[in-house]
Amino acid sequence: MAKGRLRRCFPGPAIAVSQERMADPSFRKALVQLLTDLDDKTPAEAWPVVSKADSKANEARDSVHPKFITEILTGILRGIGQPVDVARIYKRTREDVLWSKAYKPWRPKRWAAVEQNPDPFGTQRAWKSSKLFHYDDTQLTVSTLRPYLAQVATRGTVALKYHIFTPDCRPRICQGHSTFPKLSLLVADDPYLFLADLELWDQDWLDDWLIANLQSSNSCTLLADLIEGYTATATSHYAESPEDISLMLLTSMDLWVALDKCAIHQHSLLSSYDPGFSHSLFNPFQLPKKLQMERLSRVQQYVTKRINASLYGSLHLFRDIDAKDSFAVRFFEESLHHQILRRDIEAAANIEREQKKMEFEEKHRQYHRMLEESAEICCDRIQWNRHSRSTHGPNCTKCQLISSATSMQITVHEWPLPGREIETKSAVFELDVPTAIAKWRNATYALLVDIFSPVASNLQSDTKVYFLSKFSGLSKYASSRTGRLQLASRKKPFVNAHYGTKKISGATEESICVNNGLQYSMYDSKLSKFTGELLGRCDVLRICTFQLPCGPYGTLQFALDGTTHTSNEMVARQAECPKALNQHEFYAFTALRSGDRLQWRNIARELVARVLNFSHEETYLLVAQTAWQVGRPGDGKLCREAHADLEEEEFGMLLLSVMGEAVGTAEGNWQNAVAIRTIVALATRLLSCPLTVVSTEVAAAF
Repeated sequence: MAKGRLRRCFPGPAIAVSQERMADPSFRKALVQLLTDLDDKTPAEAWPVVSKADSKANEARDSVHPKFITEILTGILRGIGQPVDVARIYKRTREDVLWSKAYKPWRPKRWAAVEQNPDPFGTQRAWKSSKLFHYDDTQLTVSTLRPYLAQVATRGTVALKYHIFTPDCRPRICQGHSTFPKLSLLVADDPYLFLADLELWDQDWLDDWLIANLQSSNSCTLLADLIEGYTATATSHYAESPEDISLMLLTSMDLWVALDKCAIHQHSLLSSYDPGFSHSLFNPFQLPKKLQMERLSRVQQYVTKRINASLYGSLHLFRDIDAKDSFAVRFFEESLHHQILRRDIEAAANIEREQKKMEFEEKHRQYHRMLEESAEICCDRIQWNRHSRSTHGPNCTKCQLISSATSMQITVHEWPLPGREIETKSAVFELDVPTAIAKWRNATYALLVDIFSPVASNLQSDTKVYFLSKFSGLSKYASSRTGRLQLASRKKPFVNAHYGTKKISGATEESICVNNGLQYSMYDSKLSKFTGELLGRCDVLRICTFQLPCGPYGTLQFALDGTTHTSNEMVARQAECPKALNQHEFYAFTALRSGDRLQWRNIARELVARVLNFSHEETYLLVAQTAWQVGRPGDGKLCREAHADLEEEEFGMLLLSVMGEAVGTAEGNWQNAVAIRTIVALATRLLSCPLTVVSTEVAAAF
């Protein structure tokens, strides 16, 4: 049986019978009798026959063969008449059947007639002006219409109801280097226009804006706030599209590079520290356009330059505050402002400590005085005359003095700064972090933990921590706005523990003047976890990879996730082939991405072999993942390692040739829309890589 639609001709055989023959009553009677019998009784020869259990049976559900009309009747009429040539139309038709849990399907014959009847009008000859009757057409009685027309002439006017149209034209981001995007333009119910405008501004105008505003003290704040607002909005609205997520990550890194340049311009010490982005972090991005590839190349070159020029790791920025090479310690050693701040804190603490000692001496003297007074008097007793007995008085002065003396307490004075010198420097720095550094650090940490790292699961927040900025001895010195990253301690300070008060009876100057009891670490106040538990998890492979839907290909997700599996391994894993696929298609699907440098040649081979069904959505996802994922960077080349074959003119022309053949095969059937979409994706990727003039013209024409 042929695939596709059946090409049919309407009308079928045409036979002209003379009027004399049609006037013969016996002929008309025989013709009518034949048509009536064929309509009432279907001849056995017309029924389709099926074989079941070695027996033959008529298939009542199939179409009856029309040969008794198209062959026998036309043959009889041909013997008494003459064939004539009439205007015919040709249509590609298929049998439309409605059938759901029924004995016989319903075949709508009228639908075929409706499809066919309008076509003959296209074959009619154009009208001739000589056949118009101009005079007759002007003499119309319109007896029914005249009363209505007379009524219309006397009808009064009706007031029109209208309202003023006020278009909802919301302000948009101005595309230019002199204007910075405003987050206030973000509309909650329709953020996509804002996101598109921001991404376009970042692509076209960010570099020019940075040149003009590099030395501005407010640049870091503007860029950091824009990164935070953009990523928060784009993450929620791009979540289901790896291509859009990749564009968001690229745009975020563009903005971060600008932020990093501004922060380093203001504080050059930052250039000595690795920001925390690895070389391979950007490899899973899906970037189908040439301009996007160029932007990623510039970002990756800048990050590589920063990593190579750094002297210390990123943990010295976000975690290790007790290391001598931590950023906070080194900045303190170079900052006269923070050194003066430390002296002010220590000077005030010394004054408070002296006051605490004076308070202790005063209470200590009072304690001994009360004990001496109690020693000079006796307890009060009450005499009972009736029985000549006495008892201890409830308001005994001696006992009250003793009780007051023994209950006297004093609060301890806790030194406000940590005991170790390195931790002291870090603590003083965190009390007054420069704005540019605070904005840079919060934005960089948010990208590393919130955007470029998978969502942390099974993380339990710390129940109780004590912040540096809220410590009673330091809160008045915390001049910087509290950010996401703060110093916090799991251990309690003395003033919050049961050691916070001492009884005068057992207290000494050493016991009431204590060291600082807190042990600080860097803390994420948004996720309520210490940063050491959240760093080092950057991986965007999951969010930048298409996910196969449930179905026959659902278990083959590993074929999209990477290129490290080999073709031999796929041969060995043929036992995992889903039942709905054959072994050849399983191997072709899973081995397509076996090896970075083999992917495009595997695609070209499959376009010729056609083992894969390119009409399936899963095949499109596999090919699009292969074509759009950037992969490892090449040796200074735009097309990177995985797409190096596209820079060869011979391979490019070969690929265009096989794609042209594939289009020619698929274009005749609307069910191959997915296949056409797949081939278009390949062609646009081919155009995104540098080609020769001839190859570029051929690819564009394709």
